[in-house]
Amino acid sequence: MGKIINFLLSFLLFVSCEVKVNTHGDDKSGGKIRNDIQFKENGLKVEQAFLLFEDGKLVPSDNKVDLGQWVGLRLIVDGWQKKEEKVYVDAEEQITTSDGKQLLDQKNLFKEYANALSSEDAKALTLSARITAIDKWYDYFTVTFRVWDKQSQNEISGSYKLYLE
Repeated sequence: MGKIINFLLSFLLFVSCEVKVNTHGDDKSGGKIRNDIQFKENGLKVEQAFLLFEDGKLVPSDNKVDLGQWVGLRLIVDGWQKKEEKVYVDAEEQITTSDGKQLLDQKNLFKEYANALSSEDAKALTLSARITAIDKWYDYFTVTFRVWDKQSQNEISGSYKLYLE
């Protein structure tokens, strides 16, 4: 359902991102915001936000992950402006190291869904990140995201940190 994008960056540092929709699985978050995800709402309402691994298990609250491990940010969102039960969504994601080096700046994550999403699919979105190689040890990686409604000014922006084991 999504497209995995791998990037080779300076010093053989690799990161990737992916978008998934219609991933309503067993969210297990109990209506909470987990993993120290920081966000700002502007018209869109975040009902749940948490990190999960590719197998659907929740990322521990310390956000420690293995090198190469897929991590998804699950956002349960309300407040989309609907047009004939369709929603026009887009997102972007950046990943930076603890010393400020930008590794990823991915725009238009929903370009594959130019014909809109169903309003039901837009309720559960997943943006992902994967650190596949490093050139040196970093204290953490900050993943910054923005998701918006292309039919209005409504958006969510935020960030979370990942720590390698």
